[in-house]
Amino acid sequence: MSAANTRRLKIFSLLRRLGQSNAMSIREIYLYMKDLGFNYSQKTIERDLDALTLERGIVATNSYPKKFYATGDFNFKQELVLDFSVIETIHIALENLRETSHDYFDEHIKRAEVAFEEALSTELSDHLLGVKHKYHFDYGLTGKPIHSNSHNVKLILSALREERTFCCYNASPYKEEVELKNLAPLYFVLSSGMPYLIAKDLDDDSVSFKRFRLTRLSKVKLGGVFDTLDYQIPYESIDSIGGWSGEAKEVRIHANAKLGTFFLEKVLHPTQKVEKLNSDEYLISFTAPLSNELMRILAGFGGDIYHVAPLELEEGISSIWEEGLKHKEHKEA
Repeated sequence: MSAANTRRLKIFSLLRRLGQSNAMSIREIYLYMKDLGFNYSQKTIERDLDALTLERGIVATNSYPKKFYATGDFNFKQELVLDFSVIETIHIALENLRETSHDYFDEHIKRAEVAFEEALSTELSDHLLGVKHKYHFDYGLTGKPIHSNSHNVKLILSALREERTFCCYNASPYKEEVELKNLAPLYFVLSSGMPYLIAKDLDDDSVSFKRFRLTRLSKVKLGGVFDTLDYQIPYESIDSIGGWSGEAKEVRIHANAKLGTFFLEKVLHPTQKVEKLNSDEYLISFTAPLSNELMRILAGFGGDIYHVAPLELEEGISSIWEEGLKHKEHKEA
């Protein structure tokens, strides 16, 4: 399928859910597609809408600016056609999720794979099974979650879909006691297989949002419905490195080539920028909430860091170094 057809199918899947009362302008559709990763000009989206008007019965209002929606008078049946490369990609994605993420997904992935195999021709199915042993998915530095709390994950995802609050217990290694939490769930985040939840802590007005590791939440009990519009989280705060409770901050790291190369080879955050100052000096910057995980990653580079900001991050890294030296001195004493 060409890029244009893929793009137009996505636009059509959006507009077919709309009527005249909630139609969308070209600008709104353009921004929606951009958020999904379709990085095309607004003029391209406008041409797509012209084509969809002829092909799929998309209509425009007489208002200014024009707004588009799908008329119910136009019946269209889309046939799903997938070549082997697309099927293989879906299969790899499912296998990766099963091998590296939470056990909750296992049974659902098995059912999806069985459905795929039944729908494929014998030739395609045999070919897919023939190359399956050539795929391998390791856990990486993040590791695979081993906590078996699938029932709680199911309830949390249900609360997220239905926009319901829930109470639970949070067992954080950074707290002395297990804490009872009353949460309004906003985003499910999967970070290299590790599931997190961004939520509003309804009992803590000092912090706007918090990011919890799902494996640490237990005894989930669903509550009432809440309005997500009351809790709009800044987009730059959704992506993070580990758990957090606080606003996104600009992080700046002045480091040598070793740490600079580390960030050149992998993107830890979507806002990440790496500037080479000279042969052995790099400036790394991104905007994200601070976290213990981020501090531990940077602390591992020791003398490779010349300077880091903000001060809170610098103090956290220094604290890790100092604690390590104390243990070393105690052991040698």
